[in-house]
This record gives sequence, structure tokens and C-alpha cells, in this order.
Amino acid sequence: MKLEALRIQRLPGLNDAIAVEAFGDDITVVTGPNASGKSSLVRSLRLLLAPGRGDPPDVLLQATFADGDERWQVERFGRDTVWRRNGAPADAPVLPDAEALGGYFLAIDELLGLTRVDEAFTRRLQQELAGGYDLRVLHREGGPAATHPNRDRDAGQRLLEAEQALRQAEAGNSELLQRRQRLPSLDEDIARSAEARRRLYDFETASLLVKEKAKTREASLALARFPETMPEGISRDDVEALERSLRDYNQAAEQAREHAEAQETELRDTGFEDSCPTAEDIATLRRKVDDLGDLVSRLLQAEEQLAAEQKRASAATEVLDAIPEVLPQLTTAELKRLDEHVQALAAAQADAHEAGAAARQAEQETDHAGRTELRSHWSTVAATAAGAAGGAVLAVRAWESPYWLTAAALLVVAAGLGWLTWRAVAVRGAAGKDARDAMRTAWKQRAREAEQRLEQTREQLRTAAKTAGIAPTPDQLAQHFQLFLQRVATLDAARRAVAETEGRVNYLSGQAEELGRTIHAGLAQWQATPEHTDHPGLRHALDALDRRRQHAESLRQEIRRFRDQEQQASSRAREADQRLQALYQQADLEPGDRDTLLARIRDLPEWQAASNALRDAEAREHAARESLQKTDDPELLARAEAEDAAWIEEQRDHARAEADNHQALIEEKTGIEHAIRDAERALRLEEARARRDQAEDALTQRYEQRMVAEASQFLLGEVEQAHRREHQPEAIRVADQRLRQFTHNAFSLVMADDGSPCAQDSQSREVRPLEALSVGTRMQLLVALRMAWVERRERHHAALPLILDEALSTTDPHRFEAVATALHSITRSEGRQLIYLSAQPEDLERWKRATGAEPMVVSLGHARGAPAAMDALPLPEAEQVPAPDGHTAASYAQALGVAAMEPTVDAGHIHLAYLLPDDLALLYHLLSDLRLGNVGQAETFLEGAAAQRHLDSDSRRRLDTRITAARAWMEAARIGRGTPLDRPALEQGAVGNWKQLDALVERATRVDGDPEAFLESLRMERISGIGEGKIQQIAQWLEDAGFLDPRPRLDASGRYHHVLARLPDHADSLREARTVVDALERATGVDDDQSGATVIAGW
Repeated sequence: MKLEALRIQRLPGLNDAIAVEAFGDDITVVTGPNASGKSSLVRSLRLLLAPGRGDPPDVLLQATFADGDERWQVERFGRDTVWRRNGAPADAPVLPDAEALGGYFLAIDELLGLTRVDEAFTRRLQQELAGGYDLRVLHREGGPAATHPNRDRDAGQRLLEAEQALRQAEAGNSELLQRRQRLPSLDEDIARSAEARRRLYDFETASLLVKEKAKTREASLALARFPETMPEGISRDDVEALERSLRDYNQAAEQAREHAEAQETELRDTGFEDSCPTAEDIATLRRKVDDLGDLVSRLLQAEEQLAAEQKRASAATEVLDAIPEVLPQLTTAELKRLDEHVQALAAAQADAHEAGAAARQAEQETDHAGRTELRSHWSTVAATAAGAAGGAVLAVRAWESPYWLTAAALLVVAAGLGWLTWRAVAVRGAAGKDARDAMRTAWKQRAREAEQRLEQTREQLRTAAKTAGIAPTPDQLAQHFQLFLQRVATLDAARRAVAETEGRVNYLSGQAEELGRTIHAGLAQWQATPEHTDHPGLRHALDALDRRRQHAESLRQEIRRFRDQEQQASSRAREADQRLQALYQQADLEPGDRDTLLARIRDLPEWQAASNALRDAEAREHAARESLQKTDDPELLARAEAEDAAWIEEQRDHARAEADNHQALIEEKTGIEHAIRDAERALRLEEARARRDQAEDALTQRYEQRMVAEASQFLLGEVEQAHRREHQPEAIRVADQRLRQFTHNAFSLVMADDGSPCAQDSQSREVRPLEALSVGTRMQLLVALRMAWVERRERHHAALPLILDEALSTTDPHRFEAVATALHSITRSEGRQLIYLSAQPEDLERWKRATGAEPMVVSLGHARGAPAAMDALPLPEAEQVPAPDGHTAASYAQALGVAAMEPTVDAGHIHLAYLLPDDLALLYHLLSDLRLGNVGQAETFLEGAAAQRHLDSDSRRRLDTRITAARAWMEAARIGRGTPLDRPALEQGAVGNWKQLDALVERATRVDGDPEAFLESLRMERISGIGEGKIQQIAQWLEDAGFLDPRPRLDASGRYHHVLARLPDHADSLREARTVVDALERATGVDDDQSGATVIAGW
């Protein structure tokens, strides 16, 4: 049944109605942002197809299904569900129950672990694996041979049956003796048929040699029509690319040369073609110009100062000329003497004035002090008198008292104190007056002496003036002469300043002129003569010179750059020309013979095909000849070399007639021998007697039964495993097939002992439980299980749509493509409908890429008016496997990025390029179309039914034979080499708890894990704490654990024979083995006793 339409009018949690009126017949992608109603589609289908008591009552849902020519409509209103078939009311079709219905709905959270649906499915699969029995219950009950006392009464009957069986065995033995007499003749017949089989193989090999010789001739004739030398590895694109590069480089060199010449012309115009001032030269001239500017500035200041000094001198001259002519013209000595007398007169006048003032002040101070002292004397006397009077009063009053004696004494004391006070005041007053009189007399004497010196000084000045012829009085002379001297000094200072300033002006002017000439000469050296020789003109000329220098330097840099470009382009042009000439030489052609070269390149694929055909034919002929040479039959070899096909065919037919009976004769002999051995071991009579004795002895019988019960528990597991191998349920085979499709045969499905599903790695053969798988692989396994579960349940009801709710959103692109491709194939081959719900717009593009078809798209966001979903993120370009066209085996392996070969790795990791170097078309088909990359994946693929659909029988046989040869060669290559040591091995071994563990790991890493080199290193370079005893312990552990292999290593021949021993004795097998062995020998280089890998480019 396919879903055609779904309408949700009312559903709890959904605000708006949803109506999807059309779904695709195969794949429909429903997109929409979160909360747009995608999950509501799943809920509504559950409510319509499997209603239950706990369903919400407020629902209104409708859906339409198509089942062939019939149309089913279902409507649910509240708790009522109504079905119609072709418009008429009808009973509901047979539908899965609620538990089974869950298998059709796959959400991302249901693909991260086993759900209840998956657990129920695995329990049923486990029961089927046990032949329909619940072995867990059987184990708990003690096994199939548990002891039951109630059954002991049947022992007599069993004894009678054993006696009857003994009689029958005796009759059989009689017949067997007759058959035994035929054994000698059977041995002769078998020996003749075996010899015939061996001869048949030899004749087939000879016939093969004849055919291969004919093919070799044909291949040689096909190759002979080509020239002896062909441009192998050269394409037309290579030639055209080199020619185009040569033209481009020559053009680039010419353009660079033209630009350089243009820049050189412009450089000549600057005048600096040969030489050019340096930046230091410009900086030196600029410093000189700056110095000149400073000199000019200082010169202007000096000239301004000179004008000011000259103005001061003129003013001093004018002032001096205005003095009255009271003074004659005096000499300098006379002026000096007069000046000394005038100065002395001024000093005497000042001294006399000071002395007179001091005398007058002393007079005033003396009078004031006398008056003050007199007032003080009288105040003291008055106070004493008052005290005496007070004492007298007290005495008089006391006289009248009883103490008159005391009063009389007080009166006497007061009188005495008064007299003493008056006496002291009088003496002090006389002493103060004497001191004041002496001071006044001294100041007066000093004033008289000062007046006398003043008169002497005037007289001396008057005498000197008369001597000089000056008429004025001394006071007048002193006054005018002092003014005259001051103005003469001012004039003299002004004249000296003028002279000094004029000298500085002359010096600065000379310096400026000299520096200007130097700068002018420096500029003239570079043809930069200034129009004006002043400071601004020199600076302008220097700036112009600097700009011209910078321009010249820029031009030189451009010239160097263009010349470098010219040189590089010319060099690359020469390289391109040399490479082009090398192509012609490689093709043994004259340089320039382009047409012939392109013609040979065009014929190159046919030549390569003819060369490969000849090489393959010669290899097959050589292999057949080698095999035939080992027969020690010179006549047969000679007949084959002579290509006597008729004789060989006749002998082969005769040998085949004799060999055809070989297997039947062996089976007849084996049957007779087995029957004889069975009869010798049967001993039915003794067994019957033993059973009778056991019946008589109850204790012995109980013991024996208990022992049998224990043994049955062991045999129960063996039987279960055998049943698993021989009676695998169809559901497991379907799930395994789906998982292989999803993972491109990287994993296969196996069931663990407890019934849980596991995935087996095709490379390492490791069985991994769900929790040990990556999220993507776990999801692929659960999808495969769910698909098998669905198909199993559909035996009882119609198929329903499979709905994936973002079930693949978290997988990587490769897993998405694998699962999507497989699901698309299922929808096409089985007519199943699939609906994929996603909130990621880019998932639509993923489906397109994976299936190559445009799925139907339903956008819930647009249907409900919800906000538009995000724009789809750009997806990376899908990784493409390069085609082998034009490749050799080695170049194609490099294009594929085939990893290096390590003899120590598991054979499942061997890349298929090592197995199919002679059939690149099949290799490309396996890599690109089937996504098989290594031996492990190919083995898993060949085990499944898909191999018969995608590969013909010859390809399957060749691939299977080569895989067997590769595994056998890897076994042979590891003989005598042991197992590499690494940290996990050491941690889990005998040294795991040693404190020297890290040092041992470092030593193992240093020797690349070689166990023998590891021991030798420990003996040659000791580790602290590890002596000879511990080294012996390590050596014993390495040998016991298999890291050291004492067997001698096999050489190339030994490895080849080891491979042959694993293959059927057939010519085709030998050829396949030789191809694989040669490829692996070249890829690993083990012939040179190297343990390291060699890249496949070494082919």
C-alpha cells in the first residue's frame, strides 16, 4: 500500500491544518523547518493505522492509500476510524500491529541503539537460530540430557533394542567383508585415474601453451605496425601546453625587455645614467644649506645689532657735544687725577654729612635720656615715701593695740628702706649722665674731624683744578666733571660695541659667501646650477636635484625588475623549449616534426593496448611453459613448442576419459573404509551388555546419566553453532545483504552468542558490538535490521511506506550515499514507497547525487505559511574515482593514492590495485561502481548474492583466486619475521607493570618494532634496571607470545610455493597466483630482507 494523500484537520499540538495531496510512488522528500509539522505526519499515520486506547480523543485525520488497482480511504474522527475501499465502506485491510508498525518509522534517535522493536526482532532471530527452541531456557533446565528418574523403567526395553541392533550389525559385517575384498583392485584403479588426472593437467597446460604462443604471435603482429619508439606517457595536451608555455614565456620576455629599454631611455634623460648622487651626498648638501641659512639668519641679526649700536654711538656723541665749555681739553691722565680728587671730595662730603647727622642724633638722645631718668628717680622716691607713710600709719594704729612692740619695729624698718632707696636712685642717675656726656662729646669730635678732611679735600681739588687750568669752584667742578666722565664712558662703550659688531658682521658675511660657493660647486657637479645664488635659490636647486635623484633611483629599480622578469621568462622559455625538444627525442623524431609526433600520440592508446596484450600474452606463455617444464616430459614440451595441437588434444581427451572416474573410485573406497572403521568401533554387543549392567546398578546408572547431562551442556553449544551455520534465518540473510549494500561491503552482519546484532569488519574480520561502532555504521546496521524486520512481517499484510525522520542527517556523505543508493534500489526493485523527512534543505541535493534521480519534494513550510527554511548549505563535490584510461598499473595506482604495502598488516587491508594490475577496467568497476577498495571488502562482497548480479563468473573466480593468493602470500611473508612490537603489545605483556615500560617503548619505536632488533638493542645498549636476567625473561615472553618466529624466512621461491599450496591445482590458478605474487613482491621488496614498505610507484 502506497500513501497518496494525507490531511490533518485537527491534532493535539498542531495549530494549523496540514494537507499533502500527493506523494511520490518511490521516494518523496518532505522538507520544512523545525515545528513545521513533519513529526505530525508520523503521529497521524500511527493514529490512523494502529489506533489504541491511549490515543488523544480530539483528532480529525484523513488518508488515501493505493494497493494495486484498489483505493483505500481511512478517516478518523475522535476515537472512531472508518475505512472505505474504492469509495465503499469496508473492513480495514490486514495491517501490522502497533509493535510491528514501529518498524516502518525510523527516526534519528531510534537509530542510535536498539529500540523495543529491534529487541523483539533480535529475540525472534535468536530463537530461529536455535532451530525454534529457546536455548536459554534449555540451558537453565540442565540441557537435553538432564536426568529424569521416571524414565529408568525403559532400560529393559532399550536393552532388547540393543540386542536386536547387535544382530543386525553382525549381518552387516558379513556383507562388509565381501566389499573389503574389492579394495586392492580399487587402489589400482585409483592410481591409474590419479595418473590420468595429472597427465590431464599436463595436457591442458600444453594446450594452453599452444594457445598462448598463437596469441603472442598475434600480439606481436599487432604491435609491429607501430614504430619502435612511441611517445609513451605523452599526450597532445602536454605538447600543446609546452608550446603555449614557450610562446607565453617568449612574449613575456619581450615585453619585459621593451619596458626595461623604455625605462633606460627615461634614465638617460635624467642625466644620471652612469652616476648619481647618493642619499648621503644630498643629505650633506642639505646640511650645508641649513648651515648657510643659519649663517644668513645670524648675519641679519648682527647687522640689525650693528645699526642699533651705531645709533647709540651717535646719541652719545650728541649728548657729549651739549656739555658747557667749562672744561678744557684734558688728557687722560689729567682726567684720571681730577676724577680721583672728585671721588675723594664726594667721599669726604658723605663722611662729613654722616658724622654731623650722627652728632645731632646723639645730642637729641642725651637730652631725652636725662629727662626720662629724672622722672624715674622721682617715681622711686615717691613710692618709697608712700611705703614709709603706710608703715607709719600701721605703726600708730598698732601702738594703740596690745602689739605696740611689733608696730615700733615695723616703723623703724620702713624708715630704713626709704633711705636706702633714695640713695640707690641718686647713684644710678649720676652714672647715666656721665655716660651720655661722653658719647655726645665723641660724636662732636668726629664731626669736626670730618669737616676738616672735607676742607682738605676741597683744597686739594682746587689746587688740581688750577693746575689743569680750570676756573670753577671745586663744588662746581665736581658737579660738571662727573657728568662729563659718565658721558665720555657711554660714548666710548658705544664705539667699542660698534667695532665688535662690525667685526662679527664681516666674519659672518665671509663665512656665508664661502659656504655658498661650496654649495654652488656641489650643485654644479650634478648639473643643478641654481638660477639664484641666495639661500632660497640654493635650497630650491637642491630640492630639484633630490627629486631628480629619487626619480633616477626609481627608474633603476624598475629597470632591474624588468630585466629580472626578462631573465626569468627567458630561462623558463629555454626550459620549455628543452622539455619540448626532449619530447621529440623521446619519440625519436627530429625537433619540430610536430605532425608526426601528434600522429604517434593519437595512436598511443592502440599501441599501449597492443603492448599490454603482447606483455600479457608473453607472461601467460611463460607461466604455461614454466609449469610444463616441471612435468619432466620432454616430448610433451616439444609437441607444445611445435604447436602440435591435434596430438595434444587427442592425448588430453584420452586422459580425461580415465580421470573422470577418479572421484567416484575414491568415494567408493572411502565408503568401504568408513564402513569398516564404523563397524570396528561400533561394538554394539558390548554396548548392549553395558546398558544391561547399568540397568542393574542404579547408582552407576545415575552417575552415568549425570555425566551425560554435563556433557550435553557442552554439546548443546556445539549444536547451536552448527545450526547457526547450516540454518541461518532468511531475515538475517536479508539484513546482512542490506548492511553489505549500505557499507559497500565494509561490514557484514553477525549475531552474537547472546543474540545481539554485531558488525564484522571486512578488513580485520573483527566482530564489533553496537556500542563499539561509529554512529554512521550503527545507523546503517539498524536500518538494515529494520528493513529485514519489515519484510518479514509483510508476509502477513500489505507493504506500507517506509518513513525516515531525518534518519541520515548525521551520517557522513559516503554513508548517506551508500544508504540512499541502496534504499533507492529497493524502491525500484520491490516497488516500495519511501518518505524522507528532513529540516535540512541540502538533504534533497544529497538524494539527487546518490540516486541520480529527482525525488518528489513536499515543502511543509510553504504549505502552512511558515517561515522559509534556511538556504541549503553548499555540498562538497563528490569524490570521483579517476578513470584508468591512458594509465599504466603504476601510474593508475599513484592517481588513486594507493598506500604503501606493509607485510605486517592484515591481508584485509591490501588495496585491490595490488591484485588487479593487469585488469584496470575491472579495478575501476570495483572502486567506482561497487565502492570496494581492499581485500576485506571484496571478500565480504563475494560472500553475498550481490556479487552474482554485478560480476560475471570469470571475474568472481579470478578475484576470489587472487584474494586467496594474496592472503597466502602475506602468511608466507610473515614467516620468520614475527609480529611488530608497539606500546599496546608491551603494556599487555610481561613488561606491562615494569617501571622501565616507557624506556622499552621508546627502544621498540627506535627499531621500528622489530623484535629481534629490539633484543639486540637491549643487549648492546643496556637500560637502567634491565640486566641479562630480565632480557632473557623478555626474550622468553616474545617467543611464547609469538612476537619471535624461529622459523627461517622464506625467499621469493618459497613464498611462491607457499601460495601455490593454498590454490587449486589448475593452470588458471597458477597464472592468477603469479600475477598477485609478482605485484606484491615488487611492492614490498621483501626479497631484499626489508621489513619496511615500498610505495607502489616502485612497480
